[in-house]
Amino acid sequence: MELTIFDILGRCVRTVVDGPLVAGTHTLTWDVRGSGGETVGPGAYLARLTVEGRGTRLVKIVALW
Repeated sequence: MELTIFDILGRCVRTVVDGPLVAGTHTLTWDVRGSGGETVGPGAYLARLTVEGRGTRLVKIVALW
């Protein structure tokens, strides 16, 4: 499973999960930080979830504070 966050221009901001998880329901939280640990700015982002054998889903998320 891979969960990656992209900015609205398609640049990878951070990969939150990259590897297998045990079967079942999971809750994942993005702490609104980039790969280097810096806080990213408010705005629209894209979250791409890819699960092997199940496909890919892309959703728009909005970071506000």
